[in-house]
Amino acid sequence: SRGVSVIGVTERMEDLDGALLRPGRLERHILMDLPSAQDCLEIVRGFGGDTGGLFDGLTGGQIISKLKAIQLKTN
Repeated sequence: SRGVSVIGVTERMEDLDGALLRPGRLERHILMDLPSAQDCLEIVRGFGGDTGGLFDGLTGGQIISKLKAIQLKTN
């Protein structure tokens, strides 16, 4: 028989339904810290830009969302 794999990602653990987090529902929970200032710079450089402190304290997903919004405004 074939198993089923589900991968989910969230930046808002507090909004998840408690039933989803009960023992036996998910095999693993992997928590990651916010990116460091250096990590943020590398993310932005991957998009070909410089931050000037614009993204301090944001997650990778938040940085990407902000960059996409900036890109839309400049096109």
